Amino acid sequence: MKRNPKSAWMAIRSVQYNFFGEPSRFFYIHAKVAGIPFDGLHAYQGTDATMQIQVASLFRVVDAKGEKMSRGETVTLFNDMCFMAPSTLVSGNIRWKQLDDLRVRAWYTNGPHTISADLIFNETGELIDFLSNDRYLCEDGKTYQSYPWSTPIGKYRELDGRRTPGYGEAIWKMPEGDYCYAAFDMEEIEFNPTGFRP
Repeated sequence: MKRNPKSAWMAIRSVQYNFFGEPSRFFYIHAKVAGIPFDGLHAYQGTDATMQIQVASLFRVVDAKGEKMSRGETVTLFNDMCFMAPSTLVSGNIRWKQLDDLRVRAWYTNGPHTISADLIFNETGELIDFLSNDRYLCEDGKTYQSYPWSTPIGKYRELDGRRTPGYGEAIWKMPEGDYCYAAFDMEEIEFNPTGFRP
């Protein structure tokens, strides 16, 4: 698998909020490159998604939206449901098919978007990977490429009274080989928060 060398990784601080009454996901990131701040917001609300990235809070360099962005972020929302809020998986908007003893396939529908994903478990019943063909790679807000998307997870631990994965990766399965473009360490999680944090 191809990875950026450790010296090339960009440190990013992220905060995320998910709501499942009306499906919504807000993922905010902040980073600095050569001392210049970058801010990004993935916003999925109802059935529509956008991705915006700004430099120095002044210049918008990415402004992605449209059907492919919304469909792709429906995959991301379902990924969050599987990993961080499995009690939401009793929804009537999900169909299931067992593939073998350690894999199931799910179809999740939200409004006009129906996406599918394979969920992979280990022999102790922990969810360890999620694979979907319905998410798109978009780097400039205009061009969308379709590759299988995988998010292996591990390091399960107790967070806010629940057993939750503590580490995850995001991988594009490209023709030339797997490319890991992000790695996440879960620092904290709060269920049913009473407000937004600054």
